[in-house]
Amino acid sequence: MNPEFSYKYNGGEKKGIRYLVCRERYCKGTAKRLANGLIVNQIPHTHDPNNLETERLESKKEFRSKLIQRAIEETTKLRIIYDEECLRYYNILRLELNRGL
Repeated sequence: MNPEFSYKYNGGEKKGIRYLVCRERYCKGTAKRLANGLIVNQIPHTHDPNNLETERLESKKEFRSKLIQRAIEETTKLRIIYDEECLRYYNILRLELNRGL
């Protein structure tokens, strides 16, 4: 699987194999996730890789998992945890943008 493309589950599963479709609208790209976790492309994509969108989705997943982890481990109010993580991710993003300029 090419990590530059992002997929979502289409809801289909058969014999431990989960079927995936491309997140890009109107793209016919598909893949399947085998029982051992390996992802295999089936139908090629009709667009170029979108690295920025893939990075954005990964950052979003990382942000959410960090929120959940802190909510489980800490007794801090959820709003405070959210505000702290937003500030931290904003600073990381700002540093990355400055480095790229």
